[in-house]
Amino acid sequence: MISIVIIFSCIDKFDKKLKLVNDTKKNFFQIVKEDTTLLISDVNYIDTNSVHRVLKSDDILYPIFAFKNHGGYTKKINEQCLDSTMYLYLFEIDSVKKYHWNSIIKKESMFIKKGFKVKDLDSMRWVIKINSLIRNKTGS
Repeated sequence: MISIVIIFSCIDKFDKKLKLVNDTKKNFFQIVKEDTTLLISDVNYIDTNSVHRVLKSDDILYPIFAFKNHGGYTKKINEQCLDSTMYLYLFEIDSVKKYHWNSIIKKESMFIKKGFKVKDLDSMRWVIKINSLIRNKTGS
């Protein structure tokens, strides 16, 4: 019994500190990355069955990016991310279905990319509302 407890205490657990809130009527695929380079290998495995990548309308998602046992989001962002910035990528699912990944990743206008430093996320209480990112991208 003790060995089971030890094994489970050593297993990495995802840090659920960051919360994405989809306060829109659109569905998105999401990726959280350490840098600004977007390659087809980063997205070509994502589809509507990718439970941890699909952010449905009026839903909440906790992205898989950092592990609690490794210092969580704060440590990962500050030590492993380009310029101590975590990058969130959002892709409208309908656009991906229509244009496919190869076309989507070639045109930055077809997706949302936003960088966040720890201080930004702290001020937002680690909650990112998607509607605010869409408004900022369109300038309205």
